[in-house]
Amino acid sequence: MLEKRKRTLSAVKEDKKQEEDDKRTGEEPTQEELHVEELKKQIYLTKKREKINGRNVITDLDVVCFYFSAGWCPPCREFTPTLAGIHREATRQGAPIRVIYVPFDKSEECLWQYVDSQHGDWLIVPLEDPLIANLVERYGVGSVPKLIVISGKGEVITKKGRKEIQDKGIVACRNWATVAARVPPAVNE
Repeated sequence: MLEKRKRTLSAVKEDKKQEEDDKRTGEEPTQEELHVEELKKQIYLTKKREKINGRNVITDLDVVCFYFSAGWCPPCREFTPTLAGIHREATRQGAPIRVIYVPFDKSEECLWQYVDSQHGDWLIVPLEDPLIANLVERYGVGSVPKLIVISGKGEVITKKGRKEIQDKGIVACRNWATVAARVPPAVNE
């Protein structure tokens, strides 16, 4: 319990530091920056069913892949092992890629069966979390499977991540990391 409070206090201090930095620069954060800050404040689940704060795992240097999927969906069950294998290899090679599973599963039981049987070491948005609807709306997701790829700064790299993985394999991950490293911070106009 004490450890949890220390982590929470640390996150609050980090938020205050960020607010002070924003005030000093005199710039308002962009929509993309605000989106990433919200993702960092989010509590995710791990495959081991542990809760983890996004601030501890998402950085500005990351490539963030939102994987919209469900265990009841045959194309999802076909693509998920491919994504898991490519993500595992990309991570082994040092690519800063984070996959966040955005579930369309019908129940907790179905979600965990799917995660346990096919998923990689990914973050998971809890099934009833409002973030799911926010991400669906933000990225215009109308069907699954869908893989949306953004930089750690919030810039969309591609909305066709699934096709790129199917066509290029691990090269797609390398390309995303290269693009993410070049994406300049968004500037207010």
